[in-house]
Amino acid sequence: MGWFSKLVTPSSTLKRQEERERRRALNEAKRLADSTSSQIEKLGQERDNAWEEAKAYLARGQKAAAQRLIQTVRAKDAQIQKMEKKTWVFKEYLGTLEMAETDKMLAESLNVLNHAMNIDPDKIAATVDRTEDLIADQTDVESVWTEKYNDSMGTLALNDAIPSVEQMMGDLEAEVSGDIAPMSQIKVADDAGVQTEIDSRRSQLSAMLADKQ
Repeated sequence: MGWFSKLVTPSSTLKRQEERERRRALNEAKRLADSTSSQIEKLGQERDNAWEEAKAYLARGQKAAAQRLIQTVRAKDAQIQKMEKKTWVFKEYLGTLEMAETDKMLAESLNVLNHAMNIDPDKIAATVDRTEDLIADQTDVESVWTEKYNDSMGTLALNDAIPSVEQMMGDLEAEVSGDIAPMSQIKVADDAGVQTEIDSRRSQLSAMLADKQ
């Protein structure tokens, strides 16, 4: 890409193009590393074949032919050694570049994450304060409903009190020890007159609320 093209190309497009070129270069380097490994393997096979042929010639008493093949073996060994050294250095560089690419990707990912988080302590504090205000308002609303209920039900409202933790734990311990029947088997018996009074009071409360709507 020429310098003029870079001037008129948006930075985001240039970045994507550079990313593609970098990935293409790394992929080509990996392909080349695999190719050199295959070449070394092929040279090794040729070297072994020459060695086996040299043994065969020598076994038949053809020493000169065997020596020529030994020279081939030595030449293959030299080629293999050179290729192995070059490949080792190349793969070391490739590994370093791959690590650099990984570091770059991780850094970019963290940068995106940092921008996305955009933590503002003041906003968080304001939100928490507002939430506490709403909870307080809701508590006040619940108090109004409870007060109206108590006014309508009178002393009978005491019968709706939820047992304390200590009372429930006592019932639970007694049940576990087998001193009382399971709670699911206990039938709460209310006095018929008291129950009738409760129903009447609740009906009056419902009527009052309906009138206020």
